Amino acid sequence: MLVAVVGFAPFRFQIEALPDTVGCNRSIFVIISLFEFVDMIPLYLLEGKAEGVRGDIAFAQSCLETGNFGFSGSAVTLDQNNFCGMGVTSNGMKGNPFDTPQLGIRAQVQHLKAYASTVDLKSECVDPRFKYVTRGCAEYVEWLGQKENPD
Repeated sequence: MLVAVVGFAPFRFQIEALPDTVGCNRSIFVIISLFEFVDMIPLYLLEGKAEGVRGDIAFAQSCLETGNFGFSGSAVTLDQNNFCGMGVTSNGMKGNPFDTPQLGIRAQVQHLKAYASTVDLKSECVDPRFKYVTRGCAEYVEWLGQKENPD
């Protein structure tokens, strides 16, 4: 069963996200304070809801791209507020920086929407790579990787 990128995060995500993620990477407390981390979870839901994109999918992508927010071996750093590796197109690149965590998450959600849908953005575009995406080419999570996409 394929998982759609567009839609709404299940309510239980809000309750389960913190214990699952912290359990996966206890070093998160060294890099980012628990207070900052807890404050970020609702941003995924808020920004996702605003664009009709599943915030839980964006959060899961962030966990993957940042090593569960530990940033060890990641091409992006915490101070960039880039939690998805946006702009890292080759080895050695640092990726796009964003002024605040919310703007970084908004750009990530908009980028996912670009791949998953042809519907116009509801907010002003803050995703510097939005224009490079073939709109609607990956409506399922499983299609986000080039090898898995039937297009």
